[in-house]
Amino acid sequence: MIRDSGWKGRVVTAYRPDAVVDPDFEGFSANLDRLGEITGCDTGSCAGYLEAHRQRRAYFKEFGATSSDHGHPTAETANLSHAAAEELFSRIRHGSDDERERRLFRALQAISSDKLVILLLINVVLLILGTFMDMSPLIIITTPIFLPVVMAYGVDPVHFGVILILNLGIGLCTPPVGAVLFVSCAIGRIPIWTAMRSIWPFYGAAFVVLMLVTYVPAISLWLPSLFH
Repeated sequence: MIRDSGWKGRVVTAYRPDAVVDPDFEGFSANLDRLGEITGCDTGSCAGYLEAHRQRRAYFKEFGATSSDHGHPTAETANLSHAAAEELFSRIRHGSDDERERRLFRALQAISSDKLVILLLINVVLLILGTFMDMSPLIIITTPIFLPVVMAYGVDPVHFGVILILNLGIGLCTPPVGAVLFVSCAIGRIPIWTAMRSIWPFYGAAFVVLMLVTYVPAISLWLPSLFH
């Protein structure tokens, strides 16, 4: 009907897997069986279930559906170990009627499985923290928190180290507590905002470099690779 109306716009659909991410969805278990049939994955295990989602996501992207969307009754999120997630999935898969487990499963689905999104979120957190704290304590605090997360998504530790240092280095030159910026202004005997007017274009350049380093691992890894 839309085509017949003469409308010249373009409709781009989204990957919306509500039927296989919400245990309260009607026929949830049967929907998982169907998902397994379509993808050829074992949706009886958490690993197979996630792989099935990856395959369907890739399939939709081939046809231009580059966005993903699904509804959640709350903003609650959860991050479980592989063993805990596998156990929870098994209980949900076999029809657990425990509302706490169902809520936890939905919260687990709210965590992005996209490595690019996870890296972007970590960049945002590190940039914000870097403007308020010095580099050394932040390295000590954030490395044990974020390193296991990025490694779970297949990010090389060396690559993450470069991302971490670059983020915190930008923070050192950014108000309100940019230590390097304050020291430089004290040495040059100029007001902080006078310096900011001169250097603000370099923040844009630094952000571009940060994105390149984050999403092009070869930039960080080509030199270390020569020694392997």
